[in-house]
Amino acid sequence: MNMIINGKSESISVPPELFQHICRIESIPNPFCYKRNRVRAFVLGADPSNFSGPGETTIFFQTVFGLGEGDARYFSRILSNLKETGLSLEDVYVQNLVRNYLLFETSKNPKIWGRFAEHWLPLLKEELDSVDPSRKVPVLVTAEIIFRFLHPSLKKVRAREIYTSKRKDILQQQLGSDDNRLIRPVIPFYRHISYRLTNEEFDPYKNFIRSLTMKKLK
Repeated sequence: MNMIINGKSESISVPPELFQHICRIESIPNPFCYKRNRVRAFVLGADPSNFSGPGETTIFFQTVFGLGEGDARYFSRILSNLKETGLSLEDVYVQNLVRNYLLFETSKNPKIWGRFAEHWLPLLKEELDSVDPSRKVPVLVTAEIIFRFLHPSLKKVRAREIYTSKRKDILQQQLGSDDNRLIRPVIPFYRHISYRLTNEEFDPYKNFIRSLTMKKLK
C-alpha cells in the first residue's frame, strides 16, 4: 500500500487485521514546520482522527491538526500552552504518532491504537532524527496515551503529579532523559483543559519546559 508521507509516495505495510480500523488509507496529513533548522521542540499528536464533521464524521486535513487551513480549534489549546513556555509556531515541528485516520476515538480503543503506534514508531524516530540528529530537542506530547506508550517506565505516574512537581532535579532526571522509546526527552504537554499552563500552580513545570526548549540545535 502506498501513502503520501511528507509529500512523497511511500510504501507502508499495515497488518491486514488492522485495516478494518482505518478510516482512510490513501493519504495522511503532512507534518507542520516553518524552518527545520530553528526547531526548538517537537509537538506530537495521537492521530489525525477528529469526528468533528457532520454526523461525527472525520474532517480530513492536508496538514496535522489542520494547521494553516483556517480552522484553529484543533490546535488552539496547544498554541496557548506553547506561548506560555515562550514558543511559537515558528519554533516547533508538529506531527502525529499514528498517521492513519482511525474509525474510533483513541481513548475508547487504546489497545488497537497501540498497535498502530508500534507500527509508526520506527518511522517517527527516523523523522525526528532527521530534523535533530543530536536528540536533544524535546518532544511535547499532547495526550497521556502518547506519553504512556513512549515512556513505559513512567506510565503509572499520574499527570497531576508531574505538572505540580516543584523538584526540577526529579523532572530533569525522569523527563529530560533519553530513557524512553524515542531516545530523546519526552514531555507531557496535554491539550486537555485541566492542564492549561496559564494555571499558576503549574509555573515550576512551565519553567522546566522553558529551560529545555531554550537549548539551541548544534
